[in-house]
Amino acid sequence: MKKYFDACALGNRASVVAIVNSHSRAECITSHLAIGEALSNLIVKGESEEACKQFVMLIHTLHRERKLEIVQHDDVLVCCDTLLSDIKERLGRIDGTDAIHIAMAIKKKCNEIVTSDQDIIGNRGKLIMLAAENGLSDFGVHQI
Repeated sequence: MKKYFDACALGNRASVVAIVNSHSRAECITSHLAIGEALSNLIVKGESEEACKQFVMLIHTLHRERKLEIVQHDDVLVCCDTLLSDIKERLGRIDGTDAIHIAMAIKKKCNEIVTSDQDIIGNRGKLIMLAAENGLSDFGVHQI
């Protein structure tokens, strides 16, 4: 099962444990955007420099050990204008970064988006329908 971890998930201990316990790199995916957003969240919350360094080292280690695939979101911005528009139109109050996370999960054929973001969780049904229309009949939203 392929899972896309957004910034909220990367900042959550339980979801990081899930990544650590994964058996294959192909199972856990995140993006440059999610990593940057998660690190920025640590800084804005006033976490220590050491906490920020630990986060970066953890992501680095997970990637090096092939437990986490890190993908660029640029191709979603270039090739998925229609998908991004559909997401924003159907989900209403979803912001641009959340729309990119959702589009990335769909484009990378993930079975699940892992998040604690209430804007995504609150639109679970609409997301499942949108994913199905884009060839993912087994898509889900995993709340952490």
